[in-house]
Amino acid sequence: MLLRQEWAEDAYCTNEIIRHRVKEVIVQEQTPFQKIEIYDLFDYGLCLFIDGIPQSAVKDEWIYHECLVHPAMVCSHRTDHFRILVLGAGEGASLRELLKYEFIKNIDSHNIVAYSLKGINSGQTIIIFDELRKIFGIGPKLASLFLRDVCFVYKVEPVVREQLICLQPVDTWVMQVSIELGIPGCVKEINRNAVVEPIVDYCLKNKISPSCKSFFSIGFTFVQISEEPPGILMQ
Repeated sequence: MLLRQEWAEDAYCTNEIIRHRVKEVIVQEQTPFQKIEIYDLFDYGLCLFIDGIPQSAVKDEWIYHECLVHPAMVCSHRTDHFRILVLGAGEGASLRELLKYEFIKNIDSHNIVAYSLKGINSGQTIIIFDELRKIFGIGPKLASLFLRDVCFVYKVEPVVREQLICLQPVDTWVMQVSIELGIPGCVKEINRNAVVEPIVDYCLKNKISPSCKSFFSIGFTFVQISEEPPGILMQ
């Protein structure tokens, strides 16, 4: 937030505010999703603010990016097929740090959001879902959350039931409770599809968008344990 055209204000915490003197206002723009501000600050150089919160500044971004990249690289097990995935990489600082390693000869740039959106629009949601799950640390829930958010932000939604199943995130504890409730397919072991499919079917039957973030973010998961009424689990 710019204060009297001279200071950028950072509400550091409830009881503390930091103000940075502004040399020049580069950008001030309100998008449909967030407020973007770029200032040239006297002490920190170019600095990006999103929704009034500083994100990165030229003077000290190296502190964050060095700590982000180098511990992971030092602890990694390098092979001839060593591959690195950088998600985001907006300002390129992480890539800059990676290129300090001589064995990294080439970096391919891919926009994972654009790639996923293209796949969703071409009916390849299941393929994109499976590719996301191959990333270390990405399970079914995170893959579903990401794809659901892409659909929500860009206002697209698959129409095929099998693809909609990929957009429904389910917590592990929900599946564990489903075992106790006797959901078909979840009697002896955790089965994600046995929980997700009834959710999607219930939504389709009642004309509710299975991938609508604004609906599911209220915290309810519907699990159909009988024809009427459906069971409701708090998530």
